[in-house]
Amino acid sequence: MSLGSQLLQYLFTGITLGTIYGMVALGFNIIYSSTGIINLAQGEFVMLGGMMM
Repeated sequence: MSLGSQLLQYLFTGITLGTIYGMVALGFNIIYSSTGIINLAQGEFVMLGGMMM
């Protein structure tokens, strides 16, 4: 693999993971702001989705 190809792969992986983490955090924020309770069941669904991929 060339350096440019490797750098592009790292960049794509970082953007993808950052987007996923951001969406999970946004989901926690929306649930907490609407109910006032931290719902940890959402984390279980995220883990289940990751295992199914």
